[in-house]
Amino acid sequence: MRHTTSCLTAAALAALALLPAACAHLPGQAGLTPAGRGPGALARATKGGSWTILVHVAADNDLYPFAAEDINEMESGLATLRARGDQSTRIVLLYDGAVKGDSKVVEIVPDPGAPNETVVSKTIDDQGALVDPATHEIDSGDPRLSAKFAAWGARFAPADHTLFSFWDHGSGIFRDRGNGPSKGFCWDDGGGHMNTNDLDDITGAFARAAGKRLTAFAMDACLMSHVELAYQARGTCDYMFASEELEPGHGYDYSDWLKRVAGTDRSPRAVLSALVDSCVWAYSAGGSYGPDAITFAVTDINALTGRAVPAMNAFARAAAAAIDAARPALRAARESTQVFENRDCADLVHFGERLAATDAPADVKAAAAEMAKAVRSTVVKEAHSSQFTGARGLVVYFPTPSQGYNPVYDDPAKIAFAAEGWGGFLKAYRR
Repeated sequence: MRHTTSCLTAAALAALALLPAACAHLPGQAGLTPAGRGPGALARATKGGSWTILVHVAADNDLYPFAAEDINEMESGLATLRARGDQSTRIVLLYDGAVKGDSKVVEIVPDPGAPNETVVSKTIDDQGALVDPATHEIDSGDPRLSAKFAAWGARFAPADHTLFSFWDHGSGIFRDRGNGPSKGFCWDDGGGHMNTNDLDDITGAFARAAGKRLTAFAMDACLMSHVELAYQARGTCDYMFASEELEPGHGYDYSDWLKRVAGTDRSPRAVLSALVDSCVWAYSAGGSYGPDAITFAVTDINALTGRAVPAMNAFARAAAAAIDAARPALRAARESTQVFENRDCADLVHFGERLAATDAPADVKAAAAEMAKAVRSTVVKEAHSSQFTGARGLVVYFPTPSQGYNPVYDDPAKIAFAAEGWGGFLKAYRR
């Protein structure tokens, strides 16, 4: 989960809870179409096209104090974009905080200058498409609602590129805490949370509404840079931005990130790479938040499914076929591979590199080297702090023989990657 230390004032939180409603009443989802919304009326960003950033803010939990901070950062960053000639980028939130009845849809309004404690953005009247007008409360852990938001956002703010960000806690594809599996992301303290198999329902909802793939999903949450999560969104999304390790509580510095993309190449790779650079700066000495441990990476989902997964399957077949001879080297490599908070997962590229340097059978070593090369080629950009020397951008489920095996991993209905060959390798390796 994200760290939760905060220095925000009560005034900032109160301002967020009392965001005023916009004067204009905008139509609900049923009445919105890309044509009706008028995408031609939007100014086009140069060098890559226009962008919409949709943020599912699940702050009905101990991360609530950081929500106002991030909204102020968005307002400041959007002001920089506007000042530099970008009139097309839009940021829209589905917001749920810890105050009863504070749920709302918000479109970010520019606020020039450094981030401050004044929230100027306005509430959008979605006419009940997402937020109950009687209670003004949502379950921000409900994946069905997130899918509605993705589809609604595709129609409300159409753009050449859309980033959908999940803002909250994360724990990976699942995590055994001693009393059964707890998995997923976006916890609502008064409601539910989302699981791996909900991700493609959300990205798919956007794709159906927009008539094209989601450009990227971002996990502004801990422990979510998983091969399995990128795979889950195959066919409906092109890129994933996530962290292998715990993410600091401040999350992204939206102000710095948006300033970095203002007036520059607006291609997906450039915009997402700028977010990596921003996170590196924010958590360094002299950065906006100060030194902290980080791992962030951009993954090309299409490259992963087209190149990396076949290489993983080829490795799984080679290793399983030679398991008796290869097992000592496999276990030694696994024990020396970079791991993170979820210790039943491991950095996949680092594992392949470590195994290729052992005395494993030649065909297994060759398959491991090819797997590491293929997976690494799918990581567009990654960065990590010095304590994670083996971080390469993506983890995969990889329990050691002494760790329990979660049977959910065998069910493609819950984790689509179960249909590939990695699970078979794990079972052979663990025997």
